[in-house]
Amino acid sequence: MKRPVRGFTLLELLVVMVIIGLLASYVAPRFFDQIGKSEVKAARAQLDALDEAVDAAKEALTAASEALAAEINSQKRITDERKQKTSDVDAQLVSLAAQKQAGVAREVETAAALNAAASAMDLPLKDVLQS
Repeated sequence: MKRPVRGFTLLELLVVMVIIGLLASYVAPRFFDQIGKSEVKAARAQLDALDEAVDAAKEALTAASEALAAEINSQKRITDERKQKTSDVDAQLVSLAAQKQAGVAREVETAAALNAAASAMDLPLKDVLQS
């Protein structure tokens, strides 16, 4: 009587291992190439996103620079207007001071003339002023 076969022979196992090895040698390089390609695609996508972010930052910086330049020009214009107004007010003050000084000089001349007239008439100055 023969014993029933319980398992695989060594030759069968070796054949299966060779087949698995051949399949692995065919599939593994393609699999790892695909992994490499996907990593390259991911890196490209990240670089594109970074490029877009840099462009957006440049646009924002340009807009901020333009806004700042406009604000500086506005402040300069306001400062120039204030300087002009100050200069105009100073000129008006000088003119008013000159007019006031001329008025005071006329009053002094008038008072001196009245005093001279009062002295010539031998009258007190208050009598001359009342008449």
